Amino acid sequence: METRDGKTQRRIRFRFDKEKEAVQTMILLDTSVVVEILRGTEIGKKLSTQLSGKPYALSTLTINELLVGVNLRRKEAIKLFIESCNKISVDEEIAYKSVEIEDDLRTQGQLIGKMDIFIAATSIVHRLPLLSMDKDFKKVKGLNLTY
Repeated sequence: METRDGKTQRRIRFRFDKEKEAVQTMILLDTSVVVEILRGTEIGKKLSTQLSGKPYALSTLTINELLVGVNLRRKEAIKLFIESCNKISVDEEIAYKSVEIEDDLRTQGQLIGKMDIFIAATSIVHRLPLLSMDKDFKKVKGLNLTY
């Protein structure tokens, strides 16, 4: 899995020793997690420590959620963080998965925000765990959600 800049990889392999190999899975970050990290809250500091040295990515839709309505000075700091992240763009497969998710949630009477549906679809399609502070994601079937 690669973005246009060629940076995104689904799995990163590293050796523990000559006989054992570990696979470290990339983690998809929800906007709620990034906000906590950027604000430097206690939770954000814990999350930052938890993510240290681990591969993580953002949905390109998260860029929108992070930057809309933010003043110019803050926007520049957020952009620096975004540049340090792997990014996953919405493609046709994610779009179709989002339709399935939205239809299922509507049937249950448990609809969540449109951006969250696309972020959940990104996580499911790319088989990445989603790290979020948002409890709404619990409503999405088949989502590997972590807190």
